[in-house]
Amino acid sequence: MNKSIESFDENTRNLQNELCDEQEKNNEKTKRNWTNIFSSYPHNIVKAINDDISYGYNTWRLPTEEELSLINNNKEKLQGMSSSGYMTIDGSNSGRVRLVTNREKQEVRSKAQEDYFNKFPADNVNLDYLLNYISANPKMFSSAYTSVGQLYIQQKEYANAIAYLKQAIEIQPDYIDALAGLADCYIYINNANGDYQSKELAIKYAKLGAKFGHKGCIEWLNGQNIRW
Repeated sequence: MNKSIESFDENTRNLQNELCDEQEKNNEKTKRNWTNIFSSYPHNIVKAINDDISYGYNTWRLPTEEELSLINNNKEKLQGMSSSGYMTIDGSNSGRVRLVTNREKQEVRSKAQEDYFNKFPADNVNLDYLLNYISANPKMFSSAYTSVGQLYIQQKEYANAIAYLKQAIEIQPDYIDALAGLADCYIYINNANGDYQSKELAIKYAKLGAKFGHKGCIEWLNGQNIRW
């Protein structure tokens, strides 16, 4: 959490300008104004910022409600913070946008990945290989945890799948493949036993996946006539 504040303080002085620049590219009528309020999550803008590896990171995301509370409590360290109205991962679907990251820089993550693949060539990326990879690089790659979860889903080991997919979103809370995987797990469980709680959890994770643009989550929610 402290690293999120440091990232704001050291690396995001001009991130709001990048957001505005990208917004202008997508909409010529948009005024260059950081106080603009987005009506939904700006997928293309955030993707462009991450694709550009802004300030050395490609893991910029919305804050959680807890992180936003911490940010507000440290408002004096940041520039241009409004008093309210920010979009969050697990809260408001509209509002102003501030991005955070609490991950290692991309060059660090790429080096760790390269070193591991050089030491252990990925001739056959199976469950054991991925579990060893995670053990060597704990809490670094949400994609690896998600891949493990997806393999457990294929084996219908939903409890194991859920455990790894939840670890994936602990690393990157807006990682849509992990969110969709969690929704799938709870859908399968609900289909098997009709458990009400599993249906509620399926809806919860599907809504989060839909918020960040996962087509499968959107289609499932629409098919269930569930507003998201």
